Amino acid sequence: MKSIGESAARMRQLKLAITWGHEKVAKELIFEKKDYRFRPDELNSLLMFSIINRRVGFIRLLLDYGADLKNFLTAPSLTKLYNILPKNSGAFKLLTRFDRAVSLRDVGELMERIMEGTFHSFLTQEKYNQDMREDDRFDNPYDLMMIYSALIDAPDMAKFFWENSRTPIATSLIAHKIFLFLDKMESQWARVDEEMTEKLETSAREFEKLACGLMTICYHNYDKPDWIQILIVPLKEWGGLNLFDLATIIEAKNFIAHAAYQSYLTDLWMGQLKPTVTAGRLFISLIPPLPIFLPYTKLPMTKKDLARKILRGQEITTRARKRVNDDVEFAPAIQSNDSDDGDSVRNPDLKEKLYYFYTSPVIKFYLNSLTYLTFLLLYGYGLLINDSSLVISRTGSRLEWQDLYTIVFVLSTVPVEINQIRNGRTKSNVKKVIDHFTDTYNLMDFIAVCMFMVAFGLKATTPYVCSQPRDINGGECKSGNSMNLNHFGDYHANRLLSAMCFSFYCFRFVQLFEINDKIGPKVFMLKRMSIDLFFFLFLLMVFTIAYGVASQALLYPFRESSVAKAVFNLMGRSYLNVFGEIDLDGFDDHLQSGHCEGWNSTIFPSSDREDQKNECSKVNLLHTKVGRVNYYTAFFLLSLYLLFVNIMLINLLIAIFSNTYENVETQSGIIYKTQRAEMILEFRERPPLPNPISLIYFFFKTTKFVYRRYIKKINYEKDLQKMISSMPNRHSSMAYRSSLMEAECRAQFIRQNKSEGPGERSFQPMNSYSPGIDSSHYLEMTAKITRLESQLMTANDNISKIADMLMQRVKGKARVEIPDLKEPAQKTKFPSTSGPLELPKQFLPI
Repeated sequence: MKSIGESAARMRQLKLAITWGHEKVAKELIFEKKDYRFRPDELNSLLMFSIINRRVGFIRLLLDYGADLKNFLTAPSLTKLYNILPKNSGAFKLLTRFDRAVSLRDVGELMERIMEGTFHSFLTQEKYNQDMREDDRFDNPYDLMMIYSALIDAPDMAKFFWENSRTPIATSLIAHKIFLFLDKMESQWARVDEEMTEKLETSAREFEKLACGLMTICYHNYDKPDWIQILIVPLKEWGGLNLFDLATIIEAKNFIAHAAYQSYLTDLWMGQLKPTVTAGRLFISLIPPLPIFLPYTKLPMTKKDLARKILRGQEITTRARKRVNDDVEFAPAIQSNDSDDGDSVRNPDLKEKLYYFYTSPVIKFYLNSLTYLTFLLLYGYGLLINDSSLVISRTGSRLEWQDLYTIVFVLSTVPVEINQIRNGRTKSNVKKVIDHFTDTYNLMDFIAVCMFMVAFGLKATTPYVCSQPRDINGGECKSGNSMNLNHFGDYHANRLLSAMCFSFYCFRFVQLFEINDKIGPKVFMLKRMSIDLFFFLFLLMVFTIAYGVASQALLYPFRESSVAKAVFNLMGRSYLNVFGEIDLDGFDDHLQSGHCEGWNSTIFPSSDREDQKNECSKVNLLHTKVGRVNYYTAFFLLSLYLLFVNIMLINLLIAIFSNTYENVETQSGIIYKTQRAEMILEFRERPPLPNPISLIYFFFKTTKFVYRRYIKKINYEKDLQKMISSMPNRHSSMAYRSSLMEAECRAQFIRQNKSEGPGERSFQPMNSYSPGIDSSHYLEMTAKITRLESQLMTANDNISKIADMLMQRVKGKARVEIPDLKEPAQKTKFPSTSGPLELPKQFLPI
C-alpha cells in the first residue's frame, strides 16, 4: 500500500510540475532520486500528459529517463491524442466536422488533402481503424508525432520530434506544407488574426529552412551519387514519393532553388548528354546523324555486357561463347578492388545515342519551339497574305499545304494536353483536370483550340467568295453576302475567331521564354503586374463611370439611344481621357450635337431646319441658361476627373508596379529556378516527337495501352501498389543508407546551431534509448557498427557462393555459373566526432 501511495504521490507531483512547467524541479526531486523506478505504463501516462500540454522539456526528460516513444505510440494512443485536440488549433476545425470520434482514417484523409491527393496515407488502412489493437505500433513514431505537432500548431514540439525523425528532410518539407495549409485555411475561415497568420508563415519558413540546411550539408559532405540518392530514394511512408517529388508537389521554392535540386534537374534536362555541351552545338546537331558526334555519359553495364567483356579477354571455346549469348542470367566474376570505374560502364552505341538525344528534354524543347514558331508563321500567312488558301465551295475544294500543317498541329495539341492531365500529380481524375486548367497557359490552349475548331468549321462550310471573278476548278468565283458589309455572316465570324485565336497562340509562345534566366523573371513580373492591374481597374472603373455618366447626361440632354451605344459613348471617351486624349474641340462638338436636337423647340420654332443648323453653334449655346450650366459643369467634372485619374490613380499604379518589380527582382533567382523546374518536368513528360508528328507517337501508345489493358488485362494500379508495398524498408540498402546520411547531416546541423548560440534549446536532441548520450555520437557509432556488419555479411555471402560453386565443380557438373559476388566496402577513414560521417562507397548488402 505504501508503494502504491508513493507512486500516486509521485505521479501527482510530476503532473503538477508538468502543468506549471517546472522541469528542473521535477528532474532534481523525482528523476534523480534512485529510490524509485517508474513503470513503463507510468512513463507512458506522463508522456501523454506532457504531449497534451505541449511541454517539450518534459518530453525530452521522460525520453531521457527511460520512456520509449515507439512503445508509447500505439494506434489507440494516437487516436486518443487526435480526440483531445486544442480547440484553437486548425486540426480541431478540420477533424471535428462530424458528430463522431476522430479516427486515424480521418487523419490519413486530412494528410491526403493537405498533400493534394498525391499519395495514399497508410493511416487509412483497416488495421489502424476498425481492426485496431493495443499492440499496433508504428515503425516511424517520431514522424507521426511531428505531423501531430504541426497540425496542432506546436512548432517547438514539432522540431523536437524532427530531431529524431528517420527522414528529417522529408518530414521538414511535410511540416512546411502543413503550416502553409493551416495558414490558407485560416484565411478561408475569415479569421482576421494577423498574429496567427504571421506565426504560421514563420513556422513554415523555419521548416523549409531546416530542409534546405540539411540538404546543404549533405551536398557539401558527400559525393554527387550519394546526395542524389538522398533525393531520389523512395520513401515508403509517403506512398513511394521521394524528396524530389515532395519538393515539387509542395512547391517549396527555396528547396527547389537549392543547388542539389538544380544540379539533379540539369541532369534530367540534358538526359544522357554531358552537361558541358553548349546550346549552339545542340541546336546544330538536331539533324541526324550529327547527334552521334556529341559526348554522352557512360551507361552502366548489364550482366550480359560484363559477361561478354570478360569472355572477350579470355581464351574460351566457341561453345562457351554460344552459352554466353544464350544465357541471359550469366553473371561476371567479381572485380578486384583496385580496378577503375571504367570496368563497370560502357559507351552507348549509335542507336542508343540517337535515342537518348531525341528523348532528352532539352532536345524536345528545341524541336517543339521550332515547330511552334513554324505554326505561328504559317497561321499568320494564312490570315494576312493568303486567306483564301482553304477553299471549299460548291464548285470544288482545295486544301493547301500550310492549311494542312496548321490543322494537324492544332489537332496534335489535344493528345498532348490529355497526356498532361493523365500525368498529373494527384490520384483523382477530377482534381487532375482542375489542376491542369488552373494553369494560365493550359487554359489558353483550351480556349485557342476551341476557337480554332469553330473557325475552321465556319470556313469549311462557307462558300468561297472573291472580289474579282476567276476560274477555280472549272467554276467561276462570284461575289456574294461575304462582300456585303451589312451582313455579318460566317465568313466574317471565321475571320474574327481566327484573328483572336492567333492572338492566343502568340501569347502562349511566351511560356517558352521562361527557361531563360534573363527573360523568365520578366515574364513572371508581367503576370504579377497583370494581377495588380486587374484589381486597379476596379478602382479606375468607379471614377470612369462616375465621370462618363455625368458628362454624357450633361452634354446630350435630348438624345435617346440604345443601351449598347450609350455604354460605348460614356466609357469610350472617359477611358481615352486616361491616356491624355482630351480633345477639347471634340468636347465642344459633343456639346453642340447634344443640344441642337432641342434647338428647334427652344429658340426658333418658326425657322426651317437648315437655319437651325447654321445658328446652333457653341457661341449661341453659351448664351442660353441650359447650355452654360451644362457646358461649365461638364468642363469642371472633366478637370476633376483628370486630376484624380491622370495624376493620382496613374501614379498609384506606377507605385504598385514599382513595388511589384522590386519584390520580384529580389527573388528573381528563386523565381527563375522554379519556372525552370516546371518547364523541365513538363518537357520530361512530353513525347519524343514534336507537334504535329506527335500524333504518330500517341497512336502507337494508345494501341499499346488498349492491347495491354483490355487484351492482356494488365492492371497498372495494382502493379503500382504491389511495387510500393514491396519497397525496401529502413533496414535495406538504399533507404537505410540514405537515412544514416541524413541523420549525420542533421547531427552536424544541430552542432552548428549549438555553436552559433546557446539560445537554440530546441536543437538539443536526446536519445530515448541511451540516457545521457548525445545523438550525434550515437549516430556515428551506429554507422561504424553498421558498416562493419555489412562488410561481414558481404564476405559471408561471397564465401558461401564460392563454396557452392566449388562443390558443384567437384561433383562434376558440366555447366557451372559464375556467382554474382558483391564487392566489399572499401577501406574508409572512420569519422571523427567533430566532422561529417564518411560513408563507404558500397554500404549495405542488397
